[in-house]
Amino acid sequence: MATESSWLWMGSISADMDEKFIKEAFANMGFKVLAVKEIFNKTTSERATYCFVDFGDIKTAREVLIKLNGESIPGIEGKKFKLNRSEYGRGSSHSDGIEYSLFVGDITSDVNDNHLLDFFRIKYPSVRAAKVVIDEKGSHKGYGFVRFFNEEEINRALTEMQGVKGLGQRPIRVNKAVKSKNPINAVASGLMDPNTVFPGWMQMQMNYMQQMYQFMQQCQEYAQQAADRAGLNREASIRSPSVCSSTTIQSNQLLTDQVNQTFNDDDEEEEQPEYADPNPHIDIEGMNEEFIINDDKLFFELEASRWDPEIGLLLALKQTPVWKR
Repeated sequence: MATESSWLWMGSISADMDEKFIKEAFANMGFKVLAVKEIFNKTTSERATYCFVDFGDIKTAREVLIKLNGESIPGIEGKKFKLNRSEYGRGSSHSDGIEYSLFVGDITSDVNDNHLLDFFRIKYPSVRAAKVVIDEKGSHKGYGFVRFFNEEEINRALTEMQGVKGLGQRPIRVNKAVKSKNPINAVASGLMDPNTVFPGWMQMQMNYMQQMYQFMQQCQEYAQQAADRAGLNREASIRSPSVCSSTTIQSNQLLTDQVNQTFNDDDEEEEQPEYADPNPHIDIEGMNEEFIINDDKLFFELEASRWDPEIGLLLALKQTPVWKR
């Protein structure tokens, strides 16, 4: 088991909590701080929302952790001390403040911050902090993050710790954590913290879903144009926008048919004219029910088919029409 140090990890610090403020906050609680090490992102140069605090000896650091963790911070209403053990500044030459974050998934609910920290820093000396993610209700989210201060070690961990057993009840999976640039506009809508960190595989999935959504919007625009040219304005205006947004695999075929009819059906209609009811009956309730029932199937079938948005759009424009009146 890794040895303790006189340094503690301190999280959830805001922009106005600088080194001077942190020292005074602990002093007001009866503890003297020898040093505060602030951390900066190696890419953006922004200050991280955590730091490391040195209390001079292991005994004092242990006492601070026990007595102050979870207690209110003097001077800031509603803010509490969030502390954890750390080995920052102990026996390591990598103290330049550059940090690297490792995502750790498939963590079972019996794993806490200390378990995660000890599991990694026994093998990687540059590990200085670890955090298991808990939601607002206190429920275990099943993943966490480990902070490295050595790029070579985090690269080794990506290979050596993949599928390793011994932490909790399941083998873990690891990946480099990356900041989300635009997680489907969730930040703009106020539904997500702009500092949220996402693993690489999750970011790819979110980008994929965003491309798919944009493709579906294009299909709807083409379908509306086709309906206008075919004289189906009245029927199109009857349909609810909420139904169009819940497009299924079956409705995709209908949209494709409408697009193709615009470009390919004119000559055939001149050679073999047909007469159709200008106001055909449309079972709106039945169509709505079918769309809702099949809505969830769309995402699973698209993922299983490895669908590509660019190829899908080309096929939609070139497919032989099967429109029937």
